[in-house]
Amino acid sequence: MDHDTSWLNNSPQWALGVAAPRTHLARVTAHPKVISRGRFDVAFADGSWIALGSVVRKHMEGFVAAFHQGPWHHLNQGA
Repeated sequence: MDHDTSWLNNSPQWALGVAAPRTHLARVTAHPKVISRGRFDVAFADGSWIALGSVVRKHMEGFVAAFHQGPWHHLNQGA
């Protein structure tokens, strides 16, 4: 019998996974428009970019802040 009750915890569980080397990430920025709430843009060193989003703006802001506080941030300061 499985006694795992982890499914009762409905708080968000975050994990960051990146398929590209961090040196390929140039910027992660929050989209400034109020109407786009949780949108953020990821720009790559080659000039390409992707817009991503979260249902909750606070979650998006946490993701953007995590990028800017990570140990890899200094690699792209001049980008």
